[in-house]
Amino acid sequence: MTSRAAARAPTSLPLLTAFGILGLVLPARADWPMFRHDPARSGRAEGPAPSLSGVEWSADLGGPVDSSPAVAQSLVLVGTAAGTFHALDAATGAPKWSVSVGPAVVSSPCVAQARVVFGCVDGYVYALDMATGREAWRARTGRSVVAPPLAIGDRVIVGSTDGCLYALSAVDGAVVWRTDRGGEIHAGAAAASDLVVYADWDGRVHGVRLSDGTPAWSQPYGADGPIVAAPVIEGAYVVCSVLAPTAIQPPPALSINCLALATGQRVWGTSGRNPWATDREQGSMSVSTCPTVVGEAIWFVTGEGYGNWGAVVRSAALATGARIAAIPNNALRQGWGVTDSSAAFAAGQLYFADYAALLNQVDTATARAVRALPLGAKTCSSPAISDGRLYLGLTNGKLLCIR
Repeated sequence: MTSRAAARAPTSLPLLTAFGILGLVLPARADWPMFRHDPARSGRAEGPAPSLSGVEWSADLGGPVDSSPAVAQSLVLVGTAAGTFHALDAATGAPKWSVSVGPAVVSSPCVAQARVVFGCVDGYVYALDMATGREAWRARTGRSVVAPPLAIGDRVIVGSTDGCLYALSAVDGAVVWRTDRGGEIHAGAAAASDLVVYADWDGRVHGVRLSDGTPAWSQPYGADGPIVAAPVIEGAYVVCSVLAPTAIQPPPALSINCLALATGQRVWGTSGRNPWATDREQGSMSVSTCPTVVGEAIWFVTGEGYGNWGAVVRSAALATGARIAAIPNNALRQGWGVTDSSAAFAAGQLYFADYAALLNQVDTATARAVRALPLGAKTCSSPAISDGRLYLGLTNGKLLCIR
């Protein structure tokens, strides 16, 4: 399979739609228009925090919802492992439109210029008209696209498992630039100003220029293990989570890496040792989800113990990595389930789901587990929060709206 990207716009798409009326559309205040809310991948929502009082509506989408939803223009947008993509009314769950693209959609969508854009395991990046679901364009990469695309300005930035990061025109899908081939890219990129940061399965973190894709750092940063979660940009820092290396007896790994945004150099910590962990805790840990920066603290969930099947919710100082809190049990006074669900934050509260089929709420001010809402099925989806509602997909094919 070729790694050269080719974009095409269907001839049935009116030129007026493609070029005449699609100026830059700014998201509304309550929107969650891409994975982790914004180009920096902050995971922080504006507005009230969901109370987790119950499910407001549920929709059966006909296949596992491993994709994480986006919310924009009063629509919830999400794909399924059955190869379908759906738009639903955010308030009621009523279907607006759905399309079948064939293979599984696990990539989480973003909204760019009145279109919803997502990757597919067939190696294409698709853009659909928000109002109708009609295909506007598709762009080909060399292998499956599982990473969530990033919308910034008139561009869509997305990585492929072919090892390349692509900058596509949000208007017609044309390739603006493409990086040289590296390790497989499973994680979304993050961006701030003219800098794009992305990471690969080989544990390398790259900084490139948004304008032309050329390296912005003297060299990539090398982490202790694979990276499958999007980097998070906060001020002058980049924070990345790392999986422990795969081995019968894996060596300790620096699980949270804090880098200088300008240079890509490590700010604190040493290879194989986490400054926020005690000597007793320094064994092999993995962090498979995005960290969340709240004030001066980084919040994250570590997988620990044999096979990393235990979990602890932790926080550390952003500037130094010093330990702040470690929460070993959820609100049911049970150990946390393993999670592939990156947290969402609103009004002091952190929310994430786990393999124990629970949606968890943590109060970051008190470092206390507040609630654990049973979901009925486990999830790999990450929550999206908009206007006090939380949206989450489940492996049983349900999309939930929770107040």
